[in-house]
Amino acid sequence: MPVLTDEEKYMLKGSADFWGVNTYGGHVAVWNDKNIEDYEPGDNVVGRYSFSPCSAGADQTHVDDHEFECGAASGWLWAKPDSMRKYLNLVKDYYGVENIFVTEFGVDVANESDMSMDEALVDT
Repeated sequence: MPVLTDEEKYMLKGSADFWGVNTYGGHVAVWNDKNIEDYEPGDNVVGRYSFSPCSAGADQTHVDDHEFECGAASGWLWAKPDSMRKYLNLVKDYYGVENIFVTEFGVDVANESDMSMDEALVDT
């Protein structure tokens, strides 16, 4: 990565036309006292400080509608629309972004790869 001068940093600040966000529902944050150095190669990178309540055996006290929220084919996808609102508000408030485009948000569907296009487009 190049090292930017103070002048270059100043010129870049606020220069983006938009902010694109991807998210796949929410996760519940959890505390642990490990540092990055405490982890070994192959340790679960995603689950270090959070978990999806839709994963097998997970605490589901944060789930309101199990059929809808945990209806994805993958347990790590928690369809929690409120998490998207919170994420968008964080980006807007913390970074001062006015133009935000949601570029991805959703879940995978069992056997989706084997569906016809017409079937796959029935996206409730």
